[in-house]
Parts: sequence; structure tokens; C-alpha cells
Amino acid sequence: MSHQIVILKAHKSVALALILTFLFGPVGLFYASIVGGFIMMIIPSVLVIILFQQFSLYEIVLMFFSWFAIGNAFLIYSAYWIVCILWAIIGVNSYNDDLDRQISLSESDHRKEETDREFRMQEMYLRTWSGKPAHIGEKAPQSIQSTSLSEWLTANPGRTVNDYFLIQTKNK
Repeated sequence: MSHQIVILKAHKSVALALILTFLFGPVGLFYASIVGGFIMMIIPSVLVIILFQQFSLYEIVLMFFSWFAIGNAFLIYSAYWIVCILWAIIGVNSYNDDLDRQISLSESDHRKEETDREFRMQEMYLRTWSGKPAHIGEKAPQSIQSTSLSEWLTANPGRTVNDYFLIQTKNK
């Protein structure tokens, strides 16, 4: 009996994560990593709060309109955006690797389950030949090829008439 494994999660697209993060920055990062999206949205807020605590509003306005500050802000913002993009790529690859690992584990569990089931079936088959527990290495009774009951019982000591008729009905 074969089992079909149904996967309810789909792989994420690295290209889509790259496009979303490039266009929307930390908001696009939510596709790849929710935690990463939250962290990268909180960082600018924390930096602005720290900036307002360090300087007066007048100093902040003067810094904002200086060319040096504008250039530095552009570089910092570009680096911030690139970090978001890199985080998105790494996040999607990590998600896909985890999903592949879960799939391979479920397949190996399924194969182990199939092997265990086959082993139990063999053991149950051997148990039908006697009332006592049987083991895989135990010799199964001879098949019946138009032998009489008395010949079969002589050839298979320890077996019963029920075993004879069970084999006879299975061979038909």
C-alpha cells in the first residue's frame, strides 16, 4: 500500500523576495521573514529617537539641510536597504531549506514506517503457522503439492491440521 505525502507549504521565490524588498524595503521583507521585517522597521524608529535625545530640534534641522549630512544619510539609507535585500534572500533560502528538510524527514519516516509494516506482516504470517510467537528466521512449513495430510504432518513436525488446511486454501 503506497501513501501519498501532501505538502501544505510552498517554496518561497527568491526573485519575488528580491523584488518586494527592493521596491518596499522592510515592508517587502515581510514576505521572506516576518521577524526580519519587524526588526528592520523598528531600527529606523530607534535611531530617530536616539537622534532626538542627543541633539536639539534646531541642530537636527541644520544637520538635515547640510550637504554632508544629506550625503551621509543617503549612504546610510542605501546600506540599510541593501541589508534588507540580503536579509530577504537569506531568509527565503533558509525557509526553503527548512521545508526541504521537513519533506525529506517525512519521506524517511514514511519509508521506515513501510519497512516496519512489512516486518510486522512477515512476523504475523509466521505466527499463523503456530500458536507460539515466531521469528523472521524461522523456517516456514512446506507447501502442499498434492500430498496427503498424514505425509504433510510427518514432514512438518509441530504443525497442526489447521496449518495444513490454511496452506491448502491459500494455494488455491
